[in-house]
Amino acid sequence: MALDGFNLQIINYYVLIPVSFIILYLSLLEKRKCKHRNCCNGRPGLIVPFHFLDGYGNRLAYALALGTTTNTVVSLITSKPTLEFDMPLWLKAPYFYMQALIGCLTCFPLLASITTRYTVIGSCTCILYSLTWGGLSIVQTVKEFGEARNRSTFAIFATFGLSAPSENDTAAIALLKGEVVMGNTPVIMCYLGLILISLWNLYHSFVSRTFVSKRQECTVWPHQEAHVKWLLSRSKIQAHYLSSSSSSSSRPSFISEMEKNTRLRLFKNYPFFRYPTKILVMAFVQLNVIYWMMTLLIVAIVRILETYLSSIVPGDESQREVFAIISGCSLFSLAASISVTGCQIFIAIRSYRYHMLRIYAGDRSFMPKIVETPQVILTRSMSYPGYQVAFVMWGFVISFVALMLITNGLSLTIYYLSYSDLLADTALNLVQLLSFPATVLLFFYLQVLLTKKVLMQEKVKENDENKPLNVDNRKFFEIVNFYSLFTNMAVGLFTCLLRILKSAFFGIFTVGRLDHSVFTRNQESSDKGFKIYLSVLLVDNAHNNPTMRVFAHLLWTKVLSTRYVQNCPGMDPEEDSKEDSEEDSELLTGERLSASLSLVTPDSPTSLWTSVDISDRVKSRRARTRWVLAFTLINNPQLQKLRKHALAYDLMLSTRRSELTDTEGDEGLESMERNNLTGILIDCSVEESESHQRELDGEPPETTPISLL
Repeated sequence: MALDGFNLQIINYYVLIPVSFIILYLSLLEKRKCKHRNCCNGRPGLIVPFHFLDGYGNRLAYALALGTTTNTVVSLITSKPTLEFDMPLWLKAPYFYMQALIGCLTCFPLLASITTRYTVIGSCTCILYSLTWGGLSIVQTVKEFGEARNRSTFAIFATFGLSAPSENDTAAIALLKGEVVMGNTPVIMCYLGLILISLWNLYHSFVSRTFVSKRQECTVWPHQEAHVKWLLSRSKIQAHYLSSSSSSSSRPSFISEMEKNTRLRLFKNYPFFRYPTKILVMAFVQLNVIYWMMTLLIVAIVRILETYLSSIVPGDESQREVFAIISGCSLFSLAASISVTGCQIFIAIRSYRYHMLRIYAGDRSFMPKIVETPQVILTRSMSYPGYQVAFVMWGFVISFVALMLITNGLSLTIYYLSYSDLLADTALNLVQLLSFPATVLLFFYLQVLLTKKVLMQEKVKENDENKPLNVDNRKFFEIVNFYSLFTNMAVGLFTCLLRILKSAFFGIFTVGRLDHSVFTRNQESSDKGFKIYLSVLLVDNAHNNPTMRVFAHLLWTKVLSTRYVQNCPGMDPEEDSKEDSEEDSELLTGERLSASLSLVTPDSPTSLWTSVDISDRVKSRRARTRWVLAFTLINNPQLQKLRKHALAYDLMLSTRRSELTDTEGDEGLESMERNNLTGILIDCSVEESESHQRELDGEPPETTPISLL
């Protein structure tokens, strides 16, 4: 065929040349922020392929981009060395890391084109790169489809005694062709999805005429603000509950309600919590890998069953029945393992949310004590995405094998017992055997009832829910305890066996989850996977705690607004006229804010990611002046008589007194003072407010007594 010389793994090495140029020109678009900013105008800068630390956007694009790495992950696991010589054992580990680096570099341009602020350039790069790799994937699929009989898939099944199908075995060849199409379809669909998303971004950029994204890295996200608002509302509800409740007990916390209610913990969405991009993207990659393993297992099961069916002697009905049992158990085990793995991925995602909310609330009781340095914790957190995918793969394989053994063992045992007419006797013996644990349970609950009625003390209060944990009849308690010593030794043997079976069951079917340890509580520090998960929680809490980020957002916004006002002419309320002050006191956003960004000093950020409210500065300055005035008058009562309204009041009072003294006498003077005092004070307060407003607007004061402040 014309595609005999086509090898995608060899092409990976040649693709590194255009990949280097793509990474170079994308890095030239970015600027350095810290070191050597004046060298080459700050270019080139580092480009970030994926925001593992605090990314919350472009989830679908990142998921599709990392979904294209499924073949890379599979090739790292199953592919043979592409070098032309026999590789020694000591060289295989460095070769593995080299292959991982090549796979990382080939996927780097896709992720970098999504992350870059230059949407047009990034979208065009993503389209061209996706078209290239999508075309190569289609060519590889066509080649493997034509050479299905010689595929290396059956190299994995050599341990089962299987070999490649012959040219006349059309059913096996058709099965392999189906496996080729099913295995490569998700990757091709991911490339197609990236092309569609990039085309939409191009269309949106040209329609809105925004070819470079103005958006900077956010200090706080909307869901984090919603989280803080939710905390404040919960605190108000808690305070209202304490004030209205007659009891001293507080309202149950939200975390305790989640712990008791499965619906709140697993099936309810909360607007104040948003999953990081890395969590959902890793879940998508896990589902892709599980899909690939499912297709591989389907081919293996069908091939094994076909080989077994061909070895059955014609006319032997018992072997055909055994074949039907094995086929049914295999399909059931495959479906059950897929369902169990999918549920584990879903529960792991929900457990991440539950644990993060507990850490946000300051509850770390579920975490063992970690005595590690911060650098070790940060290094371990970087292993989480790869470990999560690998653990899920192993969990899927182990659960499938365990279910195969359990279902086939039980089904074949029941079949052979029924075939030998021993099923009824075995069932009767099993029922008799189960009577022993039934008797143990009955005796235990009778003992509980006896303890409640005879051994326990009475309730201290009538409204108590339970009796106190105190023994009332000590002699009878010692007699019952002595009798239990002998009976529980025999019961303990079966209880220990049940404990082993339960531990094995839960350990097998939860080995793919990192959100809890399969070890005991005092041995959790030996579980490396669980320690990596805890490291991720600690790192995410250190960088994405909503309360911390909102608080930092408020502080940084005030710093930026002050810096912006100080370095932009015409923005200081003290230097502007009254009209300019009223205009600048409006909320500055959008085009007006962007047009003034060039006036910011070099040590400030290139753009303000938040609005600047100048009216807050005016209000705070006015309030500060009034507080200083009140403080001065309280500490200097003699100054109150020198204020403008006090002098005006004294002058008016002396004038009125002289007029009334001549006409009505002292009684008229007192009546006038009582009737006009309130109105005079109101007028003086209005005049004082107008005077302060004129002072804030930059106008000279009408009188001089205020200068005494």
